[in-house]
Amino acid sequence: MVTDTPNMEMIKQMLETEREKLLEQLQLSSGDDQSVDKNPDQMDIAQAYNDQYLSQALQTFEEKQLVQVDIALKAIAQGNYGSCQYCQQPIPLERLQVMPNATMCVGCQRLSG
Repeated sequence: MVTDTPNMEMIKQMLETEREKLLEQLQLSSGDDQSVDKNPDQMDIAQAYNDQYLSQALQTFEEKQLVQVDIALKAIAQGNYGSCQYCQQPIPLERLQVMPNATMCVGCQRLSG
């Protein structure tokens, strides 16, 4: 568990910044209008479907990231941030600084696939 206040504040700020960025990206992607010309050929249709698929995949990824960030911020507020959700051991500070929304230590992450 991370209890060092300067490190905790830095990580909390990183998470809040990431949350704002994700919310902004989700808002922008929800307004994307990917229309096809009035007389599209097969290539235009294929490109439109491809663009739509990629946009939806990115939006799903961003939504999952937002959930993970919110979970990490909630853990900070509750005072249990930095513990592995499986083995309950502390997650190393170095891992949290690189991936502040990590919920598992490296060992448990490897075991989970």
